[in-house]
Amino acid sequence: DFFDKTTREFGPSEVQIFAPPAPSTSKGNIYSLYLLDKIDFGRLFVNVGVRVDKQDGSSDIGNTVFDKTVFSPRVSFKFDIAGTGKQLVSGGYGRYYQSLIQAFEDGFAAIPQQGIFDDYFYNPATGKYDFSSHVDLGGNSTPVNLGLKPSYSDDFTLAFEQQIGRAFGVSVRGTYRKWNDLIDDVKTLTNGVRSLQYVNYDGASRKYRGLEVVLDKRFANNWQALLSYTLSRTEGNSFPSGGAIATALGDYLVNVSSAASGSLTGAQVNEGNKYGVSPFDRTHDIKGYGAYSLPVGPARITLGSTLGLRSGQPYQQQRAITIAGTSYTQFVTERGSDRFPWQFYWDAALQADVTVFKEIALGIKAEAFNLTDTQTQLAGSTSTNPAL
Repeated sequence: DFFDKTTREFGPSEVQIFAPPAPSTSKGNIYSLYLLDKIDFGRLFVNVGVRVDKQDGSSDIGNTVFDKTVFSPRVSFKFDIAGTGKQLVSGGYGRYYQSLIQAFEDGFAAIPQQGIFDDYFYNPATGKYDFSSHVDLGGNSTPVNLGLKPSYSDDFTLAFEQQIGRAFGVSVRGTYRKWNDLIDDVKTLTNGVRSLQYVNYDGASRKYRGLEVVLDKRFANNWQALLSYTLSRTEGNSFPSGGAIATALGDYLVNVSSAASGSLTGAQVNEGNKYGVSPFDRTHDIKGYGAYSLPVGPARITLGSTLGLRSGQPYQQQRAITIAGTSYTQFVTERGSDRFPWQFYWDAALQADVTVFKEIALGIKAEAFNLTDTQTQLAGSTSTNPAL
């Protein structure tokens, strides 16, 4: 309660005696089976497959948290246009399920950690601690949704490849990817009681579209090189960060307003302006790579270099809003409506290898990064005003 500067002693106040901690361990299993068949129809080559995944998980007291079996169809083809192997059309479709990380099952732990203790307050008259109360916070009370389905993406690709001469090739590839059954939590506040449940949130969206052009020179005459350009766009409103499973979508959409403004609902904060370009979108991405390798005496010297130019990361104006005692981010402008400057990089490496015995070699390598010492702004404050 206090510190006596004369006696250099602290005045005792309270003691909490915790119950011995009990182990809290969730368990999960993933079983997978993949079947593939390769079929040739002259100049047409087809791969047809299906992947079966079963994932289950239980909490620390053995309650089932997740148990689903899913089937993922896959098909791809390649067609040799002229029968020479120099002009190819290829494409494919695949469904890819995302397994739930084990931390999801951990979130339903029923055994409290440092949540049970006896509270004692110091009695100056007796010089002892008197029992006050027994506290039992209990375990996690989040309800289990056994109807929860794993998230998945549907991927479509179509490409054309052309060989030029003996060592060069060019390819053009288009990709479309859409995520489905995205998992998020829905938080509500009813009569002062907070509740949370994990669902396949209908309002969550994420998709990718990309076009890639590649010029490739295979290793011949001591050198190789590659140049690529990708035009793409990743957009949506569901982009968990920092290893999180859920976002703010679906949190307190009704019955709650910002205490400071009094006019903003949870829907306006957590849903408004959230659809747009993803935080990691790079609309334009140019990459170049080259290497020259030459024997010099007993060693082989290789000089390599990479360079790139890509769009800056997107951002938006935003501010912090407090809803139901928790801080949330309101997007004042549409997600990804602004971008940081374009980013340029140029790196190089020099390596020397010496064969010491048959196919065993020793090497030494030196690398240099950002040769032009380019200082591009990659991030910054995007807040428009203090938190509300």
